[in-house]
Amino acid sequence: MIFVSLDTLRADAVAGSDSVTPRIDEFLADAVFFERATTELPFTLSAHMSLLTGTAPDVHRVFGEGDRLAISVSTLAEVLSDAGYRTKAVVSSDWLAPGFGFGRGFDSFERLPLGLSFAGDAHRRALDWLASAEGTPFLFLHDYDPHSDFEVEGNQWPYWAPEGALESLAPICRKARCEPEGECATGYLLWANRNPRRVPDWARECLLEAYRAGVRGLDRELGLFFEELRVDGWYDRSLIVLTSDHGEEFGEHGQYIHAQTHHETVAIPLAFKLPGGVRGGTTLSKRAQLADVAPTTLALLGIDPPSGITGRNLFERAGRQIAAVSQNKHRRERYAITLGGWKLIHDFVDERSHLFNLVADPGEEIDLAATSPRRVRRLRKALEARIARYRALVASSVPGEVEEDPILDEAARDRLRALGYLQ
Repeated sequence: MIFVSLDTLRADAVAGSDSVTPRIDEFLADAVFFERATTELPFTLSAHMSLLTGTAPDVHRVFGEGDRLAISVSTLAEVLSDAGYRTKAVVSSDWLAPGFGFGRGFDSFERLPLGLSFAGDAHRRALDWLASAEGTPFLFLHDYDPHSDFEVEGNQWPYWAPEGALESLAPICRKARCEPEGECATGYLLWANRNPRRVPDWARECLLEAYRAGVRGLDRELGLFFEELRVDGWYDRSLIVLTSDHGEEFGEHGQYIHAQTHHETVAIPLAFKLPGGVRGGTTLSKRAQLADVAPTTLALLGIDPPSGITGRNLFERAGRQIAAVSQNKHRRERYAITLGGWKLIHDFVDERSHLFNLVADPGEEIDLAATSPRRVRRLRKALEARIARYRALVASSVPGEVEEDPILDEAARDRLRALGYLQ
């Protein structure tokens, strides 16, 4: 079994008329694709913890640099290891450090060093392990390439792409590399967040094109990876899950990078390729979230899930509409709930609500909260019920482990500061 997580991959970069990922689209033709999948929280750390535990962030409680997964929450790797699987992780971000709890259950956990491009190296290491793995393998592979980049190796681009792809963009796009005071790479995006009105439309479009160029580069690498899997027989006989932890913002709602709970940030690709290509090419419109991936995977493998999981088996028929709930990265008290064709964003601190009709307004541009108070109340009630369920699960669980050793060393903290995560 193989999990592939493509950090910061927007849903609209994959499939459809705007796709820039032909190799991923070929994979989707062999898979069951959930076209309305979303993340629970647009942050690498929290989102991946939901992916690998089957729990919402309010249950696993891993939100920042000092948080560790409680012993009461089992990881997918632990469950599979107990079932006899050989387990390996190859990751490309400090936010996936094993000390957060990601290392639990893995026989081997490999975190790649800092660089502008990770995918090729990560894929080689993964293939080498599969070639020598004994027994039934579980591989977790994390590619960081679509994420905004560091100002290292002479890079000035907020989004880097291989093989000179950025230099082939229109000359006007090269002006979008650095902000007026000279901050480049992700520093430009942080400046844009502080000064959104100073970012002209052409610069915003150039940022998006630079991002898409990087995604194209990753797609090429994934195509090579899938070809190697085919040669060795792993592709056909394996359950392969492909997803992302969150999307990316390009000023659609006034911000850049990824933090808010609007569609561009929380919508993600999610696909399950079943062994032998069973049900390949199927697209399902039911709502799905990252916490659903672990219980769905275990159900497909015939393994009972651990207690406390908040996700559900996506291949079971739901008897009612399922709501999707997300949180703002910087304001965890600001939630979004999507139910039916409606989405409510509500802040439990300032008590402000925003309501969108996703059928008529998929871009979430027209706020209907003031004219639809009854619908706001209904959705808020559903949201409060979900949050109460999460809190009850936490209250009934055993306390978490307490450790004194820091999860991130100072070098890792410096890298995360460069990406705007830490002060």
